[in-house]
Amino acid sequence: MSVGFTEIANEIASGIMNGKYSDTLPSISKMSAQFQVCPATIKRVISQLRDWDLVSGEQGRCVRINHKAAGNPYFHKNVVILANLTAISNNLYSKIIQALNKELNDRHVCLHLFISEEQFRECGFKPDCIVAVGIKISPKLEEYCAENKIIKFNLPENGYQGIATDNRKTGYDAIKYLAEECGHRHIGMMATQLNYDYGCFYLRYLGAAEYAEQHPEITFTTVELDENMDHTAAQRPAIEELMQKDPEITAIFASCDLYAMGIYSYAKDHNLQIPEDISVLGFGDQLFTDLMNPPLSTYSESAEDLGEHLIKLILELLVKPDKSVQNTYISPRMILRGSIAGYNRKGHI
Repeated sequence: MSVGFTEIANEIASGIMNGKYSDTLPSISKMSAQFQVCPATIKRVISQLRDWDLVSGEQGRCVRINHKAAGNPYFHKNVVILANLTAISNNLYSKIIQALNKELNDRHVCLHLFISEEQFRECGFKPDCIVAVGIKISPKLEEYCAENKIIKFNLPENGYQGIATDNRKTGYDAIKYLAEECGHRHIGMMATQLNYDYGCFYLRYLGAAEYAEQHPEITFTTVELDENMDHTAAQRPAIEELMQKDPEITAIFASCDLYAMGIYSYAKDHNLQIPEDISVLGFGDQLFTDLMNPPLSTYSESAEDLGEHLIKLILELLVKPDKSVQNTYISPRMILRGSIAGYNRKGHI
């Protein structure tokens, strides 16, 4: 029984990318006999394969396979990154996107970057995989890409593939380190965005609170900052409130490095020494942290680790149509500098 033009084109295309055809296609007569169709149909198939950039040359005896496509199951697959402007400007994400672009380009995968879902919907093609960075997934997006082919990056969500920093474990480990390694018993935390379920700041808070709940000998005090408090002066009332709640605080975990700058300013105005009077631990390893006085101890999300897992997941999704949904969590690295007292008692730098 003969098959249609589209089915033949797709079958040969799959054969090229899987390595069945590595140099040239069989002659038109041989393929006509193989698929039980007339030579005119095979000529249409070859024309379609040429449009897909899988073959080159004249129809007949010398239709050559594009060597970039031969044995390459990723050839001309489409990967879309949906990322808002804030994410694109973030040093961590820009490094990951650069690494992703290189890896996919080496495999001749087409990478597309859009800053909004509306912009993406104007592109006119259906992607083989979508990576969402800092953008909420709408049900309409699933019209363009299967649900299990959508990756939520650094903000896992049920029903989608996910790769993220393990923020909950980080919050837990931060308080544990300050308590068990450094001997602090009164620990504060600058928290924010606690109304965002499963947001990175909320998860850091949950992990920190979990450790404190398990260790009643630790006095754990938090204050929530408005998420729009993005400059040092605006943070001062919150820091004042934290210290009023527990004047015996000797260590503070800032949920981001920017909040640590506010703590430094508070300490200077109150004649407190860092780390002798107050130890400070941040998150993010921003460029300015090594220039603070003293340099800030902080957590660093690893672009290498996150990027490696993201690339691996994308490549799996491009060739496994029914891959099960999973979440992968990556622990950030603690970078110890001069803002924590007692950190060297067990030989740490």
